[in-house]
Amino acid sequence: MKRSDFPKTHNEVEALLKAMNQWKPEDHMEFNAKNAAGLQEAVQMALCTYQSGASAIYKKFDGSSGKKPFWCYICPKCLQKQADGHQKKFNEAESIARKNKPDGQWRMKLVDKNSTEGDSLKKRISRNQQSSYMTVDSIDHPGKEEIWSFAENEPGKDTHAMDTTYGSANTPAMNFDKINRQNKITGSKITYAKGIRPPSKGPGEKDTVKMMVPEAIIKSEEDQKRAESIIKNTNLLELATDAKNAQHLIILQFQYILIQLEKENIPVEAVRDGFYNINEEELLRQWNDNVNGCLSLYNALLEKGEALTTDMLEMVKRFYQPISPEKTEKLAA
Repeated sequence: MKRSDFPKTHNEVEALLKAMNQWKPEDHMEFNAKNAAGLQEAVQMALCTYQSGASAIYKKFDGSSGKKPFWCYICPKCLQKQADGHQKKFNEAESIARKNKPDGQWRMKLVDKNSTEGDSLKKRISRNQQSSYMTVDSIDHPGKEEIWSFAENEPGKDTHAMDTTYGSANTPAMNFDKINRQNKITGSKITYAKGIRPPSKGPGEKDTVKMMVPEAIIKSEEDQKRAESIIKNTNLLELATDAKNAQHLIILQFQYILIQLEKENIPVEAVRDGFYNINEEELLRQWNDNVNGCLSLYNALLEKGEALTTDMLEMVKRFYQPISPEKTEKLAA
């Protein structure tokens, strides 16, 4: 979708959502033909924060602006960052395992992927070893997976730990860099069963909604600072009634943000889809509190009739209120 094709009215956004068979929290939406996920690898690497200092700038639910790095996850530094993340997660899992079984040891068995043997073994470990296992695709044996379990040797008890086909180790010697690179090609993941799974980061999904917040990737630090101010001051003055309505307004507001960045000659290299879990009540509180705050300033300026600062006028020029265009005309006059 070209920038000129972005929906600019509520009706157009509603039509777009309907064309997508209605918005659902897990749906992704493209905002730009140069969407970061669709860029050629060489371009993604060139835009990586490690390479160019580019950052993703976005507008938070409460109206403030946010900034975070843009990682390409292709260049060597990004790949190392991911490998370090895998190592950290394994260390957390192992710490849980050793806390539950102080005298335990890792056992490994090589099985065919998606095999009956593998499924049976996982069930056995879940039953006898409190689901203390992890699985990872084998680097040296394509089509095979390694099932690593953490077990104690308990004579007389079927722990599967005495199985002579198992290898054993105090700590598996895993090359997470190679595993990460392989998983990128195969689409596989390192999985941890619930007995040693590290705690999830961030809020759970039970009482939250998944909201998409677009991010504009901008290169120069000077442009990033200007963009943060513009994004903070660009607001859609309409209250949200529920999460679906809020998602609609976030999308529309982002179109206006892009218009403002273009007016200020701030180049947007690409757009990325950011996703955030948030309690629906908190989402509406943040969005609507910001709208009410902007409306208070907007109405105060209309009624004041006194000398206004340039900063205040510039801010109001970036308020969008489709319901009452005559207010914009009055201020412009």
